[in-house]
Amino acid sequence: MRGPTPLLILRVTALGVLLFLLLKPSLLLTKHNFEKPRLALVLNQSNSMATQEKEGGTRWQKAIAWLKKNQKNIEERARIYLYVCGEHAQRKSMDELYSLQPSESILDFQKCLREVLQDDPQQVWLFSDGVEERIQDMPESLEPLPISLNILGIGQTDESPGPRISNIHTPDFVFLHIPFEMQVQWEVRRRKGESIPLRVFQGKKLIGEQILSIASEYALGQSTFTLYPASLGKETYRVTFGATASEVSADVLRQKWRILYLAGRPSFEYAHLRDFLKSNPNYELISFVILRNPENIIPVPEQELSLIPFPAQEIFIQDLFRFDLFILENFAWSRFQLPANYLESLKSFVHRGGGLLLIGGENALSQGSYKGTPLEEILPVVLSSQGPDFQGGPFKTFPLALEHPLLQGLGELNSSRRIWKELPDLDGYHTVKSLKPGSVILLAHPFQKTESGQPLPILSAREIGKGRSMLLGSPSTWKWKLGAGLHPDLSFFYSRFWSMAIQYLTGDLNLKRVRWSPLPSTPLRRDPLPLTLHLFEENFRPLEDPHADIQVRWFPPGASVPQMLSVQEEQPGQYRVNLENLKSGRHRLKVWARSRGKVIGEDDLQFQWKTASSQPEPLQRNTLIAMSHAAHGEYSDLGKISIPQWLKTLPPVRPSQEVVGKKILWDSPFCLGLLLFLFILEWMLRRLWGYS
Repeated sequence: MRGPTPLLILRVTALGVLLFLLLKPSLLLTKHNFEKPRLALVLNQSNSMATQEKEGGTRWQKAIAWLKKNQKNIEERARIYLYVCGEHAQRKSMDELYSLQPSESILDFQKCLREVLQDDPQQVWLFSDGVEERIQDMPESLEPLPISLNILGIGQTDESPGPRISNIHTPDFVFLHIPFEMQVQWEVRRRKGESIPLRVFQGKKLIGEQILSIASEYALGQSTFTLYPASLGKETYRVTFGATASEVSADVLRQKWRILYLAGRPSFEYAHLRDFLKSNPNYELISFVILRNPENIIPVPEQELSLIPFPAQEIFIQDLFRFDLFILENFAWSRFQLPANYLESLKSFVHRGGGLLLIGGENALSQGSYKGTPLEEILPVVLSSQGPDFQGGPFKTFPLALEHPLLQGLGELNSSRRIWKELPDLDGYHTVKSLKPGSVILLAHPFQKTESGQPLPILSAREIGKGRSMLLGSPSTWKWKLGAGLHPDLSFFYSRFWSMAIQYLTGDLNLKRVRWSPLPSTPLRRDPLPLTLHLFEENFRPLEDPHADIQVRWFPPGASVPQMLSVQEEQPGQYRVNLENLKSGRHRLKVWARSRGKVIGEDDLQFQWKTASSQPEPLQRNTLIAMSHAAHGEYSDLGKISIPQWLKTLPPVRPSQEVVGKKILWDSPFCLGLLLFLFILEWMLRRLWGYS
C-alpha cells in the first residue's frame, strides 16, 4: 500500500540530502581585510655609504637609524619590502639590516631596480648619496619606469658659496660633423638674484654660452649644449661657470667619408674609381664630370641642352667645406676662366683639415694653368714650366717609402715588394720641377728624374696645416683593377690601395682602432673600478670577433712587474676590465689587440687614484634630483622628508576578503547527523502509522 504524502516528502528529502552530500560540496571561510600598497625601500650598499658624517655616524648608519625610527609609521600605511642594492638587489628583514655594512661590490643600480620590480611594488624609495658614477648616467633610463621612484639623499653637500660644476656628461665617442649633446650639471649657493655665465670653450674659442639667472639661495640644474666636432681625434672642452672650470674630452670618429669628385673629362680612371667609391656604403660621393668644354661650340640654344652648366660656385665656395675629401682629376683651370678666390677656397679647405687628391692627365698641372696659383702652393711638388708636362708610355712604378702608413696598410714589407713587381704597368706620367720640403715620394718612376735630379714622383704626399694633399701623376690605376684577373693574389690590391689612400688623406690612419673610454670628469672613487675598452674595424665600426686576442697590463703605483688583467666582452667591440684593491697614486694600463691574425692597435690609459677616506665625496644632490624627476618621483634630504606627504602619493588602502579556511560538508558531523535523522524519522513514522 502506498504511503501518505508526508512520508513520501520525507523520503525524497532524505534522498536529496544524500545525493547533495555525495557531490562533496565545501564551504569557504573568509574574513574582511584591508590591502595596503606595496612599498619597496632600497638602500644603496656601495662603499661611499661608509663615509663618516659630522653627526649620526656613517651614511649607512644614518639610513638604518631613520628606518628604525619611522618603520611603524610607514607600516600603518604601506606594506614594506626591504632591499639592499649592490651588484644585485637582496631582500632583507629589518633585523638583518642591523648586521650589514657597506660593501666593496660594484653598484649596478639598473640591474638592482629590475630585480626589485620583479616583486611588483607600487612605489620605490631609494636611500642613496648619489656618489657612484653609474648612477650619474641613469636619468635617461629611468623615464620608462612603470612606477614612481622617490629618493632620499643621505650625506652633507659642499656648502661653499658660489657656483659649482657637479658633473659633465658627453658620449664616449662622437662622429665628425654630426652634432652631439653635452650635459652640464651645476649648483649655486648664496648668489640669489645674480646672473652667472656658463660657457664652453674649445681651446680659446667660445663655442657655447648660457646666462643663468639664480632665483633662490640654493639653485641647481642641468644645462645642455649642442656641439659640432670639427676634426678627428681627441677633442677637449673646457666648461667655466663663474670662477670655476672643468674639462672633459671626447674621441671624434668618422661615421662616413664625404667625398666630392670633379673630373675634367670622362676616362677609365674616373669610371673605375667612381664605381669603387659608389660601391662602399661608408662613402658619400658627389661627382661631376665635364662632358662639354667652353671651346666645344654647339649650334643650339643653351636651354635646349640636357647637360647642366658647370656648378663652379657651388663646388668651390658654397659646399666645399661640407666634405672630407676633394678629388680633382685632369681638370683644366684655364678653360673655365674661374676666379682666383676659388683656388684660395680650396687652399683654405686643406689648411682646415680637408684632404685634396689631384689626379693628372693631359689637362692637369701645368697644362691646366696651375703654375703659380694657390693650388700649387699646397701640392707636394713644384710644377714644371718647360712645355707639355704630361708624357705617354707604359712603365712599372715602385715604392720608395714602404714605412709610410699608406703603403704599410697594403701588407708586410716582403709581400709588398713582390706585389709591386707583379702589378700591371701604368700608362702616362707628369714631369715636375722638384719635390717640396716636407713632402714624401710614395711611388716613383723607375728611371725618370725631376728637373732637379730627384726620383720622379708618381704618387707624392704632403701635410698642409691640419690637412693633406696628394698628387697622383698617372691617371691609370684602373689597370691594377684589371690585373686582378691575371693574378688572383692581386684581387684585393686596387680596392685596398684606394681605401688606404682615402684614410690617409682624411686623417683616419692616425686614429687608434683600440681605445679606452674617457674617464668621467668626477673623481674616481669606486673599487673595483670598471673600465671600458673599445675595438674597431678598419672602417671604425665595432669589431665583431669573439676570438680577438686582447692583452691588458696594469702598472699600479710603485709596481716593478705589471699585472695581466682579464677582459669581458659586453657587446661587439666593447669590453670591460675591472681593477681591484686600488692604491693611492698614478695608475697606468697598456692594451694590445690582435684580430684574425693581424695587429689592430694599442692604447695607454693613465689616471690618479685617491681613496674615498682621504677625500670623501659629498652628497650628489643634483644627480639624485635628476634621477627622481626622470622617474616621475620626488626628492628630499633624509632629515627634511615629510613622511605623511610622501605616503599620500601611494595608492589607497583597498578592502579585501581573505580565505581563512575550507570545510567539506561530507565530513561535517552535523550534515551526517541530519541525514541519519531524516531516515530514522521516516522509518519511525512509517511503523507508527502501520505501513510496511
